[in-house]
This record gives sequence, C-alpha cells and structure tokens, in this order.
Amino acid sequence: MANQLIDFTTFFMDSNVFISVGLDASVLLNCVVHINVNSKCVKMSIEFFNHLLSLLENLNFSRPEYLHTDEYKIITVLQCRGVNIVSIKCLLDDQSVNLCEENVSYLLQTKNAIQ
Repeated sequence: MANQLIDFTTFFMDSNVFISVGLDASVLLNCVVHINVNSKCVKMSIEFFNHLLSLLENLNFSRPEYLHTDEYKIITVLQCRGVNIVSIKCLLDDQSVNLCEENVSYLLQTKNAIQ
C-alpha cells in the first residue's frame, strides 16, 4: 500500500513492521500514515494517528482499553501466545494490524520524526 503514496518516508520497526508517511493521491493528496504488519495495512489520517499516539502514550499493558470510532476499532492489550498486543482495525477497509509491546515502544520513540 505504500506504493500508493507520493513522496513518502518509511520507518522500519522490525523485519515485519513498518510505517509509511506521505501524500495519498486517492485522498486529494492529504498526508496519511500507513501502518504495515506482515503485508496487512491500516491507513489513517495524521490527525487520527496523533490521537492513536496519545492513547499509546498512556497505555497500561496490565489492563485492556478500547477505542471505537466510526472508522476504527482499537483494542489494546490482547494476549496472543503470551505476548501483549495492540490491535488496530480499520472498519472501512476491513484491515487490521497487531503491534507488540516493542513495536509500540519504538513507535513512541520515533513519534517526533514521524510527525
């Protein structure tokens, strides 16, 4: 999906997870963020991405949290094979990605570069 972006920058978290930020021709050249995990991709606006980052900054991996909007459903702290994950699902595209604790930590570390 990153190839649909014009003038984009990619940030790699690990071999399977990366984030692309750029202009999307299908959305009137608005700046968007693509979170890619194992060939699955969730696309969101910069505004929603900033909202997601503020949620992740206050995340407590010891209790579940939920955020549900018309476009996205975010379920934090699911247990998958003993690993805590954050699940982000785009309801419009029916795509979802899962981020582990290390991915969330890296995402927050690169927050200023991404914005």
